[in-house]
Amino acid sequence: MCGLSLQKDIFIKDLDDLQNESRKRVTVWFKLDLGVTNKDGEHPLKWFFPEYGFDLEKTVEKYPFLDFQDEEKKMAGIKALSYGNLISLSLELEGKKIPVYVSANPELKRLDVFSSEMIALTKQQLFPDSAQKSIDLLSSEAQSPQRMDIDSGSLDQQNIPKHKR
Repeated sequence: MCGLSLQKDIFIKDLDDLQNESRKRVTVWFKLDLGVTNKDGEHPLKWFFPEYGFDLEKTVEKYPFLDFQDEEKKMAGIKALSYGNLISLSLELEGKKIPVYVSANPELKRLDVFSSEMIALTKQQLFPDSAQKSIDLLSSEAQSPQRMDIDSGSLDQQNIPKHKR
């Protein structure tokens, strides 16, 4: 598996029907934890149940992949990602068509996107508009009325309630 995640149907005990000992089908994501080994040198398997909240189709919708304009290609790509494959797609960044490799990452509820040289692309590179909004939000928070007076080392008192001063 080389650290990639895959989706698989498993059967678990149906806790709603304990008398009949019936089982129900659940779709689960699996991922090897390559950072840890047990006493036998094996990597433990991480399980991500539907309650964890990773939805591959909704996640794919958030990314500007050019190849997913066609619904058939999109469904084939989603199927390949759910099998644990690293797929090749094209992405438009800064007005240029760039080839990328993509894998599902249910642990972080996102897709991992790599350049053709297998260098991970950051969120700021993939979504420059949202990164600029975050920077604007941080700069507006930095200009809030409560701020540290650098010279005296005390808090500016104008917006602090009197009982907390």
